[in-house]
Amino acid sequence: MKHLKTYKIFENGQVFDYEGKKSQIIEYIKDVKVGREPFLTVNLFYGLIRGESKIDTTNKLGFTNDQKAKWKQSLQSSPWYSDGVWSQIDYNNNLKSKIRQDSGKDITYNYYITIIKEKENIIKFGRSLNDLNQRLHKLSFEKNTPISFKTHTLLDCICGDNDSLKVYYYELYLKDDIDKIMKDWISSNGILISERTHTHGVDVKKGTEDKKSWGIIISTIVDENFRKVITENGNKYTDEQYFEWFKKWFPTQIKNINIKYN
Repeated sequence: MKHLKTYKIFENGQVFDYEGKKSQIIEYIKDVKVGREPFLTVNLFYGLIRGESKIDTTNKLGFTNDQKAKWKQSLQSSPWYSDGVWSQIDYNNNLKSKIRQDSGKDITYNYYITIIKEKENIIKFGRSLNDLNQRLHKLSFEKNTPISFKTHTLLDCICGDNDSLKVYYYELYLKDDIDKIMKDWISSNGILISERTHTHGVDVKKGTEDKKSWGIIISTIVDENFRKVITENGNKYTDEQYFEWFKKWFPTQIKNINIKYN
């Protein structure tokens, strides 16, 4: 196994909770070594990529129950649609089916950010969402194309999830426009964001399969490649050595996965 330089991850930004998942990762390693199908595979790595919501994190940052309730109320009010977990705003949603029909493909392009999980920054992020709404609304109607964006309905999720906000668009030519709008919005509002392993992604539906999110796609690639390393090296390394190597390899592997846009 090659030594890999650890990819920098901010402690209060994008976080991979290796220690929290250690027992599951070790169990995965043991299973692959003996040729047994692990109980957790893709979902294990997807959980690492996404992160987990922790109520105590919000409390430690100094948020009160009243502030958490107001956040939730705001993101369940118009123009937001909320399923109780995510709150989303859609523009020109009715045009999605025409794009799928014209292209013969069911593809969603993604843009992700992770904000720095500090109280003042989270408040600044929340206050700036209306500005982002206006910017993406303008782009959507100028280009006559569907765009959506979503964030967490619950403050606890903002503090735990590595995906603080996602933008969805459905025509690839918009990629540079989305990039520019997001960078300008972040800069003009003074929002602190974390370095990430990936900013862009693609959700794809193939044939009769269910549509797969980019998170599931890269988790599947991680699963395949980590299995290959363990299978090829077997008992040359202990479970603990594989685990320590995995912590260095995992973020670098994600960062280096090429996005197939078409």
